[in-house]
Amino acid sequence: LRLALDEQPLSPQLRLALDDVPTEIPPPTLATEGPKPTANEQKTMASVERVPEAMMHGIVGVNRSWDAPHLVTYCDKDARPGYTSMKAHEYEDSPSTLQAKVAVLASLIRHAKHCSAYTGAGISTASGIDDYASKAKQSIATGSRAQHRKNKPISRGDSAPTYSHFVLVAMYRAGLLSHWVQQNHDGLPQKAGFPQTELNEIHGSWFDPSNPVVPMSGSLRDDLLERLELEQHATDLCLTMGTSLCGMNADSMVEVPAKKAFARRRQAGLG
Repeated sequence: LRLALDEQPLSPQLRLALDDVPTEIPPPTLATEGPKPTANEQKTMASVERVPEAMMHGIVGVNRSWDAPHLVTYCDKDARPGYTSMKAHEYEDSPSTLQAKVAVLASLIRHAKHCSAYTGAGISTASGIDDYASKAKQSIATGSRAQHRKNKPISRGDSAPTYSHFVLVAMYRAGLLSHWVQQNHDGLPQKAGFPQTELNEIHGSWFDPSNPVVPMSGSLRDDLLERLELEQHATDLCLTMGTSLCGMNADSMVEVPAKKAFARRRQAGLG
């Protein structure tokens, strides 16, 4: 991870996508409406976690002079106790770095031939459903500093999709997203209009009697696991959002495309 980008074994498809990123990124157009800065925001992921550039921005972000993410919420608890976990600190990119990352991601999506999404509880917190990894009382996802978060639904059936769900549906309809592996049980992709045929509720569903929620010590349904394995090998770009990647079996949906793109031999795909 500490190697320079030029020394990384990138797939031809990935190099082509990176070459297609605009050299001049326009300034951010969205006004920042986040919580008021705190003393912690003078700290960055580099100073708190002491991790290299590739772990802050990904391998394709090395040597791009991007700002280190700034600390928004300090929380020295493990995000997922008992699993592969980092601390539950929360970070945000600077507006200019976020804009640059959007440009890179847009190019990757344009060049993808089979883009899949792998999502966790984090994309549903704005609907009022709590996640597992947000631990701080002042969390910007679920706590006192959360912006535009809906109240907790009275019942499971009352929850509504978030912008994340609607964007993924729009991407599917535009031919930019082929498949969605959903770790959540909340049924929000379907409420947003995503077809069940391309949705893998790998950990079960609150609303499907044939697919009960899988307990932590349980086993995945054979047919859903088989579909997961097919999709992870077909996927050339996996959009991973709202999940802590703490070592679940289904995390192979991310690991396999990443290994294909950055393998020493037979590189393929975008990661």
